Formats: sequence, C-alpha cells, structure tokens
Amino acid sequence: MIFAKYQYPSQSIWNNLKKSIQSEEAYIDCAVHEIGNICLETDEEGNCINLDPNYAVDIMWFKEIPQAFNQYEVFPDPCGVHTFAGCEDLYKERYCEFFPEYCKPVIDEISD
Repeated sequence: MIFAKYQYPSQSIWNNLKKSIQSEEAYIDCAVHEIGNICLETDEEGNCINLDPNYAVDIMWFKEIPQAFNQYEVFPDPCGVHTFAGCEDLYKERYCEFFPEYCKPVIDEISD
C-alpha cells in the first residue's frame, strides 16, 4: 500500500483524474479522501481568512500509482491535516523516500 497526498490547481482537474480510478460503484485499487480547500489561516473567532486555492485529496493506493497523478503529489510535513486511521507510518515511509534527511535517526554524541 502507498499513502500519497495530492493538490490540484482546481477541483475540475481532480474530477477528470478521478474518472480514471473510479467505476460506477467504487474506486478501483485505492481509497480516497477528498479534503478540499484547506484553511491556511483563521481569525480570532476561528473563521477561515486564508483558504488554499488548491484542492487537496489523500489516496491510499493498493497497487502502483498511475503516472497521471505524479505531477500533483505533495509532501506536507507528516502527516498534514488528514490521515487514514492507523496509517500514519505508511505516509511517513513515502515521505522519507523523498526526504531521507527527515528520517535519519538522531544520534546523541556524549563527550567525556
């Protein structure tokens, strides 16, 4: 399984790509969570005052990722605003493939 995150410049781009992974009944070889436009900043009362214009979608792939999706993949610092329950480590594994310095173990050196 591969847990990947995507941002599309518009919802219509996502809607067109979605057709390639969807049958009439369900998604094919994946699970999808449409996040939508993410709020980047709120005011004192909690109202969104800065909405990301990109359309966010998380996909859990059960097979290889179709090539058409690659250009829209993004890597928010783990795990972003959404995760599939219990699958945080799957996203972190993918994140570490692209940003290995994030996942290097910290070694404390003790000087005598």
